[in-house]
Amino acid sequence: MNLTSDNLNRQLEKVKKLESLKTFQLARLSKMLEHHGQSLIEDSNINLTGYRMLVIIDIFEEITLSDLSRVMLIDGAQISRAAKDLVAKNYIEYRAVPGNQRKKFLAHTAEGSKLLQILKPRFAKREADIEKILKNEGVHEMWTGLNLITDFISQDL
Repeated sequence: MNLTSDNLNRQLEKVKKLESLKTFQLARLSKMLEHHGQSLIEDSNINLTGYRMLVIIDIFEEITLSDLSRVMLIDGAQISRAAKDLVAKNYIEYRAVPGNQRKKFLAHTAEGSKLLQILKPRFAKREADIEKILKNEGVHEMWTGLNLITDFISQDL
């Protein structure tokens, strides 16, 4: 392609059109957050799904695989594989659910808690940095927008 002002203007218009697509921008931001999140745990032996599972288990203290699957919007087979990996690495353990022999709770081990103590501050810093650049009003607007989009998309799921 020749670098003429006419060609550059046409390319610029195409980029502007692409950037005007809201869901494209959200998907792009999601990918950027994934890559950034992975960089925050690159010195550990878990992936981002494993980290998120550890955080959710930390919040709920113990949770079933099916509930974890619903919270994370990930199919049960993938959650089960990720849980087996975390169990093999001694970060979580299975515990019996009273009155239900088929279900098991997932809970942290001491090693899992120790790993979270190392990794959580990195993600907390990212959260704080985002809040800092958005300021109070921007954080409120972000939550309002995300909740509206979530409600809208949830109608079709």
